[in-house]
Amino acid sequence: TYHYADIDAVTIASDGKVGIGIDTTPDVNLLVSADGAAVVKVSRATTNAAGCAFDLQKSRGTHASPTVVASGDDIGFLRALGYDGDEFLEAAAIGFKVDLRLN
Repeated sequence: TYHYADIDAVTIASDGKVGIGIDTTPDVNLLVSADGAAVVKVSRATTNAAGCAFDLQKSRGTHASPTVVASGDDIGFLRALGYDGDEFLEAAAIGFKVDLRLN
């Protein structure tokens, strides 16, 4: 855990999970948490036409030996959830799904 100004700024768990703004072990691979604004920004300034990228990659197999995805596989999701007083409920989502074989 990295401390800054008497707060836990970054926590890296023994399994590689990273928490920013929390003082407990994160339950997901990357967690950004704040009481107030929790913003993740991707910004690029360049002299060419290239823009920013946020990649959601999916393969079957392993990272060391990836294999082709299959029709119907979920590639990724962007979800918006709101708290109803008891739990976070999904208000909207964008899903990315393979609808034919890629090769």
